[in-house]
Amino acid sequence: FNIILPFRTGEVSFFYLLKKEGVHIVDSTMSFLITRIFDGLGLMAVFAFSYLTFKGFLSLALMSFLIIPFSFYVFVFILKFIKHEKVKSYNKDKLRFSNLSCIYLLSVLTFILKFTAFYFVIPTQIDISFFQTILASAAADLTTILPIHGIAGIGTYESGYAGSLIFLFNIDKNTAFLLSFLVHTFILFSSSLLFVLTIVYFKFLKNKNYQNFR
Repeated sequence: FNIILPFRTGEVSFFYLLKKEGVHIVDSTMSFLITRIFDGLGLMAVFAFSYLTFKGFLSLALMSFLIIPFSFYVFVFILKFIKHEKVKSYNKDKLRFSNLSCIYLLSVLTFILKFTAFYFVIPTQIDISFFQTILASAAADLTTILPIHGIAGIGTYESGYAGSLIFLFNIDKNTAFLLSFLVHTFILFSSSLLFVLTIVYFKFLKNKNYQNFR
């Protein structure tokens, strides 16, 4: 839903599904905020690392990868002013350094694996390196946080992907937009497939397993 619906309205599905599972609104809100913040930090880390490496600043790229996640503690600091008991309990139980480090690394790994899949979608006849794919994909994903993010990200995603290839690597405009179309189509298809599989699981398999357990 989040990929298809405009202006990030698909985020509502996160709360709806957790509510159906009996998760308290405070817990679902905290989980959502942490997930989204670390998605953003992981994406920025991948983009910064790729861009700085492209510019030849490898030591600065490594430094940015290590420093960026610590900006999360600004959020932790703000939470200290919220006196709600469930928020305080969540902060104490979940926001440990080991947990946060794991979430950050998993976020980064998720983006790397996602962008690697994009690389294998690109036809071999097109001369584009793995590194160029990573940087272009990171730039494209950054457009998804924009408030003008339209239906299925059509237009904004392609602009981010193709724009980075054109301005950073001087790749032909037609080729760049062709690649952006292929990658975006792959995202929509794979996301739709995961959606269908998830629906099948929750509608049939989960209920069946629950009945067998009883």
